[in-house]
Order: sequence, then structure tokens, then C-alpha cells
Amino acid sequence: LVSQCGGSLSCRYSSGQRAAPEHRPTLEETVESLFRRLKEKRRALGLPDDMKVVLATRRALLRVTRLTDSVSQLLQSLRETRGEKKTRRKVLREFEDEFYRQTGRICQKEDRAPMKMEYQEYKQLKAKLRLLEVLLSKQEVTKTM
Repeated sequence: LVSQCGGSLSCRYSSGQRAAPEHRPTLEETVESLFRRLKEKRRALGLPDDMKVVLATRRALLRVTRLTDSVSQLLQSLRETRGEKKTRRKVLREFEDEFYRQTGRICQKEDRAPMKMEYQEYKQLKAKLRLLEVLLSKQEVTKTM
């Protein structure tokens, strides 16, 4: 024993007794210590103590970014759909005018059979435009809030 302690009698194990085991922190103590250090670092960086505030701010920024992207996409879709509707309406009007020239009467629903698909597509374009306009108006309301 003396040789292990370097000739000193004050070595821990010189009396043959073991030293008390080192205190190991519990899981709770470790977590508390980590949270304490994290809080100190947040304060040093000037960040709020509550991560909920940070996360809520981050989510709000993401929503604004998505909102801006979605508004520009909606506007682009609105322009394209208006153009398609205008083109489709022009074709239908030409059909109706030609029908009038040939028959001398206004085109009725049953007379539109040859152009049924075009009329259905025109109707769908009108519905799509209404939907896009409602979505854009909701985005505008959301922006003002």
C-alpha cells in the first residue's frame, strides 16, 4: 500500500477503507442543470426564456412567407383562368352568332349539344374563378388581421 501511495500515509486507501462513492446526479438534477444552462445562454443571447414565444414567432413568420407565396400563386392562377375563360367565351359566342345567322333564332339549350363539352368547361372555369376570388379575398382579410 505504501508503494502505491508514493510513500505517503495520507493516501485514501492507506487505512484499508474505501472512500465514499462520488455523488452522481439523478436524471431530474441533470435535466434541471441543462435547463438552467440553456436559460443562461438564452439570456446572454437576448432570447426569451420561454421557447413557446420563439416557436410561435417562427410559426408566424412561416405563415406569412407561405401566405405571400400562396397569394402570388393564386393571382397567377386567377390571371391564367381569366384568360382561358375569355378565350372559351369567344369560341362560344362565335358558335351562337353563327347559329343565329344560319337559323335566324337564338341558340337554345338543346341547340348547344355539339358544343356541350365547351359549355361545361366554360362553366367550370367560371366556378374556378369564383373560388380563386374567394380565396384571395380571405387572404386579404387574413393580412389585415
